[in-house]
Parts: sequence; structure tokens; C-alpha cells
Amino acid sequence: MARHFVCFISAFTAARSRGDGPLHFFDRTDHGDGGDFIGEMAKDLPLGLFHRGRKFISVLGLQRGEAFMGALNQFAGSTCLVTGGLGFIGSNMAKSLAEFGAHVRVLDALIEQHGGDVRNIDPSLKGITIVQGNIADDEVVEPILDGVDFVFNIAGQVSHHESMVDPIRDAELNVTSQLKFLESVRRAQPSAVVVHTSTRQVYGTPQYLPVDEKHPTVPRDINGVNKLAGENYHRLYGTVHGMKTVSLRLSNVFGPGQSLQKTGLGFLP
Repeated sequence: MARHFVCFISAFTAARSRGDGPLHFFDRTDHGDGGDFIGEMAKDLPLGLFHRGRKFISVLGLQRGEAFMGALNQFAGSTCLVTGGLGFIGSNMAKSLAEFGAHVRVLDALIEQHGGDVRNIDPSLKGITIVQGNIADDEVVEPILDGVDFVFNIAGQVSHHESMVDPIRDAELNVTSQLKFLESVRRAQPSAVVVHTSTRQVYGTPQYLPVDEKHPTVPRDINGVNKLAGENYHRLYGTVHGMKTVSLRLSNVFGPGQSLQKTGLGFLP
């Protein structure tokens, strides 16, 4: 029954559910029981790329095991919004959440060349509602945030090459749109946990290996600069407005539904 898929897992403590303040941003020093959980999972799963936030872990392209299933079960009965949910990562995220009992709302603008595809999610799947719209449009976003517990904010422009060709457009999609989206969340559903997807490109050329979250951020392209700005907006909204936010710096993600029609979207065919 093993299958491969892409998924994000949050490992919360009881204290966090009581609302003891915002989640720390890339805090590797205070894992608590979440850190122990991550360590145990790493032993059991044969292939993985783990990127730790305070209580978050990103698991990419893994075979499902008992620990993995147990972690996803925490979303059963919750309401989740997945932005960019018709793309490669977003659709896998949405389907995995729904499979484990979450009520999933997908928001995707289906912007040409960005990887969104209506074929990535069968409309007959139970537990998933699809809305076509832009994360920058508060009239679309705020109604579908009602009652949401978790936001997986995956929408954005990911091509480093395209960011250099059209830097203004990249800034509109990865900076301005992200800020507008955060404002919508702050107004409509500030209690929701927001998981933002960034990129390892924010580090630039590695100054040492392995790269960790303490590595200097010196991006070498427009996409890296703008993704780092998006991270900082999420961090700021956690600090200033008390929202629960975290950013995950993804690398070369691969798996089912990956687009093979366009260069620049990962080097693994």
C-alpha cells in the first residue's frame, strides 16, 4: 500500500494549541517533543529531505510508514487551505490532506506557465473544494478563509530564470501578492497556522556545507531576493500581529504530477 507523494507535516505541542504566541521562524534550537518526533521519523523513513522549522518538517518523496501516517492523522477533521493547490506540490498536498480526513480548500489562479493544471485533482475527490482565484484578491481569499485551521501557502513564481527575464512580474507574484494575502489572513482568520514555501535559493552560493538555517542569505537572482522578502513578511506578521507563521526553504522537489514540459522547474526528470 506504499505510495509516493509530497506532503508537509506540522508537529504541534499542546502548549502551541493553547496559543502561547507565534511559532518561531527557522528556530532549530527549540524543537521540544517535535524535535524528538522528527528524529524518530528520520530513522524509519529510507529517503527524505528534512527541513526543520520549530515544530515543522517537510517530507518529500517518501514511502508512507506508521510514523508518517500518524503525523498526517493530526489533520483529520481540520479545515486546510492550499494556495497554488493545482500545481505539482500543492495538488499532492491537497490530496494527502484529504485522504487523511481534512476538509481541503484549494485556491489556484491557474496562471499560464506556472504549473497549475486542473487535471492534477479529480473534481470527484471527496473532501476537496477547488476555487480559481488569485491570492492577492481579498474578495476571493477572505471568504474561503472562514473557519480555516491551516494555510499551506504554496502559490508563487518559482522559476529563477524567469525572474531574471521579468523581475517586476516576479516581485508582483512573490512579494506584493504575498503581502496582500497575509493582510487577508490577518483580517479574516488570524488564528490560522500559515506555512509559507520559500526556496533554498535565498542562500546563494554556499559558504560552507552542509547549509543550515544560520547560513547567510545572499541570493544571486531576483527570485531568491523576492522569496526572502516573502519569508520576512511572514516572520514579521508572526512577530507583530501574533500570527502563527513559518517558512520552509524547499530544494529540488520531485514526485507525482511534476511538470516535464518546461525547463527550470527542477533538474530531476
